[in-house]
Amino acid sequence: MSSGMSSGALAALGGAERGEGQLGSRPFRLLIGGIVLVGGLVVAAALLFGGSGSGSRSGAGTGSDDATAGGAGPAEPKSGPFTLRGTMTLMGGGSSYAAVGDCEGTRGYDDISEGTQVSVYDASGTIVAISELTNSNYLSGGMCRFNFAVPDVPDGERIYQVEVSHRGKISYTEKDARAGAINLTLG
Repeated sequence: MSSGMSSGALAALGGAERGEGQLGSRPFRLLIGGIVLVGGLVVAAALLFGGSGSGSRSGAGTGSDDATAGGAGPAEPKSGPFTLRGTMTLMGGGSSYAAVGDCEGTRGYDDISEGTQVSVYDASGTIVAISELTNSNYLSGGMCRFNFAVPDVPDGERIYQVEVSHRGKISYTEKDARAGAINLTLG
């Protein structure tokens, strides 16, 4: 070590002689490859999640664009036929089956089960669309909750009436009908 160089400087010089730390060296290429990989993942995540929280989605922040009552899909367009979505909860008299799809009405409510007709009427009382109860779910205390989605409901009515089985019509505005804000109860 008579040249006046420290042992650290000699180690760095020795590394340079072996190609470490140089542009063409393997460790340098691995470092650059890692940086490119991380950058690519960041870009992919940005494209995949596309501005979540940035207000770039229609209706962002309103809570109405991703889920509606019954867990059913995106918000409906503001004009044209739409799917009326909602839930019907049987407050008592439901079977005590815990499995999804097994709950049904009993003791005077035996007309309420998966497949029971859901009718949508216009303001004059004419049926405009029909579907059925689906996805029964036992809650507790003899309660059953069903989902429904009635497709192809024509737009332009001030009031829509919804009826499950023969249990009576309940009125809703078009805004509520489009928003999936139909939550019926029985019992």
